[in-house]
Amino acid sequence: MIEGNEKLTAFGKRLKHLRNADKKTQQFMADLLECTTSNYQKFEYGQVNIPITTLLALADYFGVTTDYLLDRRLKNKEKSVMLRKKEIYTYQDICKTDEGELYELIDGEVYKMDTPFPDHAFISSELCCVLGNCLDKKTCCVFHAPVDVLLFNQPDDPYNEIKYLVLPDIVVVCDRKQFGRRGIYGPPKLVVEVLSESTRQRDRLTKYNLYQQAGVEQYWMIDPCNSTVIVFTLENGKYLLPEVYTKEQVLHSDIFPDLSIDLSKIFDSSWYPITKEIEN
Repeated sequence: MIEGNEKLTAFGKRLKHLRNADKKTQQFMADLLECTTSNYQKFEYGQVNIPITTLLALADYFGVTTDYLLDRRLKNKEKSVMLRKKEIYTYQDICKTDEGELYELIDGEVYKMDTPFPDHAFISSELCCVLGNCLDKKTCCVFHAPVDVLLFNQPDDPYNEIKYLVLPDIVVVCDRKQFGRRGIYGPPKLVVEVLSESTRQRDRLTKYNLYQQAGVEQYWMIDPCNSTVIVFTLENGKYLLPEVYTKEQVLHSDIFPDLSIDLSKIFDSSWYPITKEIEN
């Protein structure tokens, strides 16, 4: 759910602009979203909260990112002080930064990555071990963060032309040709992101769209606070409605038929506290 007066107002302005540019009526958009015209008008006026599913549907229809719809800009604390200020950054700029500094690059915009909290680290480490034990290492390889994933590029692409770099928590790659000297090129078969306060919005919206566009066969979003795994499976270039697994269930994957994961072991909170901390 997208909330906040400023975000809603920005969203409404962008939505109205896109609708007018596409020469569509409010009635057409209401039918597209399966809502009443009155409810659709409230979206454009910034009067109601925006469901995630509605935001994703609009981004998909207009062919834009969710960041564009929300008129999002990098916050000052997310910008890297190690990078020389530029309008557009490339992978070449990222490669010149100091070791230990981690960044993601999305359409030339830089996002500095924070150190994960213990619950985040525990879940991703446990899941990585389980995947490594379950999958055949002769056909697929499991990687834990940080590893550079260049979704839309090939190993021979010049670094100064690469504008997308992501650092998922876990990736599974089943094509050896995707391995390069510095990272993985093209879409992994599976991408896993563990949601955190600093990346939740980006993982649920922006990177969802990127993984879908790149052709990642399956995308898992893990929510430590709710002890759930949300599984998106690609079909005909689009992610199907998600399957949601709770910590009491066993996760099965369509793309790995022999895989089964007892989520009670992944969400073993006896080893870490699940808390919502407020930063000072």
